[in-house]
Amino acid sequence: MAEWLRPLKILEHVLWPRFDKIKEAERQLYWAVIRGRVRARLGDEILGPEQLGRIEHMTVLEGAPYTLPPDIEVSVEDAEREVVKPLLRAVTSRD
Repeated sequence: MAEWLRPLKILEHVLWPRFDKIKEAERQLYWAVIRGRVRARLGDEILGPEQLGRIEHMTVLEGAPYTLPPDIEVSVEDAEREVVKPLLRAVTSRD
């Protein structure tokens, strides 16, 4: 069964512990969701391009352009594949 977490929980438990650049991790997650590479859902409905387009144009938190709405959930599996692994590769390639 797939695991789903709210965006803040993904950041707190999956991304922030692994990366120093918190804002970059948040930005990467945001764009991965908006572009449909990381699935997002509201209730039991997976959000499609139209709903993701609306999220892209909404202001969730003033001064924080890469904040996803707190009422959606994000696929942990997708976030690991599309955000964590590429960021880890970028970090290790610099070393």
